[in-house]
Amino acid sequence: DAADAGLVRLRGLPFQATLADVERLVAAASDASRGAFRLRSPVEFAVYLTADENRRPTGEAFALLQGAAPEAEAAAAGLTGATLGDRLVNAVPAAKAELYAALGPDALDSACLLLRGLPYQACASTQTLQQLFFPTIPIEHAALGKDRSGHASGTAYVKCANLDAALDALARNRADLDGRFVEVFPCSAHEFRKHAHDLPPGGGPGHHHADKRGGAPPNAGRAAFRRSDRAPYDAAYNHQPYSGYGPASASHYGRRPDNNFRQPHHNRR
Repeated sequence: DAADAGLVRLRGLPFQATLADVERLVAAASDASRGAFRLRSPVEFAVYLTADENRRPTGEAFALLQGAAPEAEAAAAGLTGATLGDRLVNAVPAAKAELYAALGPDALDSACLLLRGLPYQACASTQTLQQLFFPTIPIEHAALGKDRSGHASGTAYVKCANLDAALDALARNRADLDGRFVEVFPCSAHEFRKHAHDLPPGGGPGHHHADKRGGAPPNAGRAAFRRSDRAPYDAAYNHQPYSGYGPASASHYGRRPDNNFRQPHHNRR
């Protein structure tokens, strides 16, 4: 529960928020509180942006902190009322069970992942993908997607070496890779087999096997939490980072409908 974990849940984030946006938001609130709380190290495995069952962003995130419940309470107080873009953020201390529930059952039942939005250069081979995006996470197997013309589709199905590695990989959701914001979702073993194994003899276009000897050793990432479709964003990821974190502007809230609004004809009396 929250008593043994420095974990805070953020609500009200913009749907297009990236991993870097949330990291900067927490860092700014930490500085304002004179270091009363900080993200757990390594930072790249400290923030989880969650998605719903249709893999659309929920506007929520979980942040792992150094420390335990007192730090979570300080972070909740420091982050509540902050703004990200034009959205007012609310934060509360959270339990590990909430994080697991938000990630979905596949995050604990499978070590399989779906990646979307990969830059083309990362799709050259599974070794390239691992070096660029998962340098410290051991990958057991991967299938890189191709479109009908044989070009890289920017998607990949990945099977991590274990559940701890998969949990670390999920913390990379909406991380930047060469200007693209890569989405990382848990997927079932059935979905992974369907896309990674049901291919023509020879592997078919875009099918690559990861070298099981490659990558970092198991549990090389954070491994702090052990087991005990929205349309393409921002016009093909043409995202502009948010600037400034501070009190919410009242001008963004409580707007009234346009006075020129007219009801449909059939609703008029």
